[in-house]
Amino acid sequence: MRPAEAEVLGPETPQGTAMELVAGGATLVKLENTTQMQVATQRPRNEDRVLSAALAELERYPSMADEAIYSKPVGKDPDTNAMKYVEGLSIRAAESLANRWTNSAYACDIVGEDQATITIAAIFMDYEGNTRHVVQRRVSKFYKKKNSTQIAQYSPDRLDVVVAAAMSKALREVILRSLPAGLKKEYEHKAYKVLDLQPLEQRRIAIVARFKEVGIKKDALETHAGKKMEELTAEDLKVYTGLLNAIRDGEISAEEALGIKKEEKPAEATKPGITIAGAGAGTSPDARTAQEAPSASAPPAANMTKSTPPAEGEIPFPDPAAKKDEPPPPPKDPIVELVEGRTLLLSSAGTKAIRDAVWNEIVKDKRIPAAEKAKLQEIYDKKKVELG
Repeated sequence: MRPAEAEVLGPETPQGTAMELVAGGATLVKLENTTQMQVATQRPRNEDRVLSAALAELERYPSMADEAIYSKPVGKDPDTNAMKYVEGLSIRAAESLANRWTNSAYACDIVGEDQATITIAAIFMDYEGNTRHVVQRRVSKFYKKKNSTQIAQYSPDRLDVVVAAAMSKALREVILRSLPAGLKKEYEHKAYKVLDLQPLEQRRIAIVARFKEVGIKKDALETHAGKKMEELTAEDLKVYTGLLNAIRDGEISAEEALGIKKEEKPAEATKPGITIAGAGAGTSPDARTAQEAPSASAPPAANMTKSTPPAEGEIPFPDPAAKKDEPPPPPKDPIVELVEGRTLLLSSAGTKAIRDAVWNEIVKDKRIPAAEKAKLQEIYDKKKVELG
């Protein structure tokens, strides 16, 4: 190795120089792509078989139809003042179709990061058609509190969730951009037909139960609908099914979809003096803040309104006043907090993309002890069975 090269790349490894390792990785990628294209030439996809298998999936698993469609409000009709919705295939439907579209591959990864944003890129490659689509998005590390100029920074665990949701949306966009329009339309039409075969009463009960899972009560739905759940029509249920999927997939927040907030946790479940604001407290779907009410003897709180983002790790509100004659609680082990956060993220993953993104971070994190990784592996295995 030349001296200048050694200075930049470091010492040689048992496998060779750093430059040789990089070249070897590029060779493997090139070999993989070449092999995929050769397979595509020898075994071209059968689009009739892809379509029939996709439609048969909805008949075989009717519950998939409930998860296949999403809806998002796009504003009110100026003539009727009724809310208008845009509808389409959900993230799970996109992944299901992509897995059946042979001789192709899709992925999403973080490709850049700075102090304020994380850049992600989703890619779909069709080896048979020799085409490639890429969707690139920037995800902010900050959010603006509702009705305030205050800027807050996401905690590391919350940022993981925000980035994973953005990756799911980017994957959905790049997959659906790459697949034939006819395949998507037939699949969507079939999903609606399967839904229409279910009894209305059964669908009403199911939609209430599913909204409850994401923290939205029956009376809140009835307020939004302007009618009792027993009066919802098939068209109403179609819209609410799509809205629910959009909320679960992170496309929109409950407040954006319905103008309501998720059910907050009971006060008994929180520590004394701590108020937890549920999802929708900020413009971010799951923004959360915590602040202890100051005691009467405590000095007035400083004005914490900000016009610029806080520094890394800064809490955008004053620290709670310490109670007199009471020692502060011992700091929690950061490794315990890390494992608890990763356990929560993995357990609550609602899509394969989010599940895999969280698991990849767990695998790469050398701070997590082997015993804890084994427990997380069990959760991941269960989520693989649950989400496919």
